[in-house]
Amino acid sequence: MNSPVLLPPRPSLYADTAVAPTPTPPLDADKNVSVAIVGGGFTGLSTALHLAEQGVNAIVLEAQQPGWGASGNNGGQVNPGLKHDPDQIEADFGTGHQVATIGHILHSEGPERSRELLRKTFAALAPGGTIAIAEFLPNEERTAPPTPLIFAVNMLIHTEIGDTFTFSEIAAWLREAGFVKPRLLEAPSPSPLILATKP
Repeated sequence: MNSPVLLPPRPSLYADTAVAPTPTPPLDADKNVSVAIVGGGFTGLSTALHLAEQGVNAIVLEAQQPGWGASGNNGGQVNPGLKHDPDQIEADFGTGHQVATIGHILHSEGPERSRELLRKTFAALAPGGTIAIAEFLPNEERTAPPTPLIFAVNMLIHTEIGDTFTFSEIAAWLREAGFVKPRLLEAPSPSPLILATKP
């Protein structure tokens, strides 16, 4: 096994003022776990925490230190802003795909761009194909759970059009795009996955 090359944190106010991180020594032996999570950013660490709370044996594999990449570069905040350039959103996704995943993108794109992304995804899927969406979902009254509500405040402060959306809002957009059977799938994460099918 090669020793990893650890890079120093990128210069930032956060790196200059944060407390020293907990030591995370390299993996020095084989591990037998139920779930291996690649990437120690916000999503990977949150997934590991939620799995551990449910008694699942999980490990986080990170080439640097937890939060070193994008999660660390935004000052330890969960405010990704616009994740994708407009050209990427407008790119041709191809056709005939069986599965499409959209992981934590809709919240930064706002309702109109999210609808457009779902229409393009629908066109890219083969009949019978499935879309899987990961998002922070508040309840229908927008009163809980805490993570989506706090994330909505981040979107309000740090984006022009971002927000968190309820299942019924996203389900309506999926139906507008042509999908059927919008449904929730419980997952070891802060919110369930949203699934829908192209007829």
